[in-house]
Amino acid sequence: MTLHDKRKLTRCTAFAVTVCNMDDGWRRADEFADRLRWARTQMRFERAGDAADSLGIKPGTYRTYERRKADGGRLPPLPEVQRIARKLGVNWPWLATGDGRPDSEPTTHDDRVARFVEMLLDVPADRQHDAINAAEAVIKSFVRRST
Repeated sequence: MTLHDKRKLTRCTAFAVTVCNMDDGWRRADEFADRLRWARTQMRFERAGDAADSLGIKPGTYRTYERRKADGGRLPPLPEVQRIARKLGVNWPWLATGDGRPDSEPTTHDDRVARFVEMLLDVPADRQHDAINAAEAVIKSFVRRST
């Protein structure tokens, strides 16, 4: 990392709501690996191994997350994405998908339900049943993992 790159880094502090003073490098982060690397540098973890240690995961595993798919990288499971996002002080939906901003404030429960219904209505009528079943399966999976 050059001195110029270090100057571009800004400190990011995570509270109950993510608060970041960010450079605009996140806009160019097209893949999960790019977004993860950007978030790590914002939290001043200079090396991937430092972030891995902080997260309590093997450095080699973490490095595969920071590697682009074309280079053999892989995505962590969603609960792990959420945990990593909390640790790095970014919005997990942004980290997972690139939608929105890394510093987006979490939405309320009612907002999420309304957004879910809106998304469901965008699904063609003949596929809505399948979409509901898929969403239900994901939710049941979360319930099983939390008990």
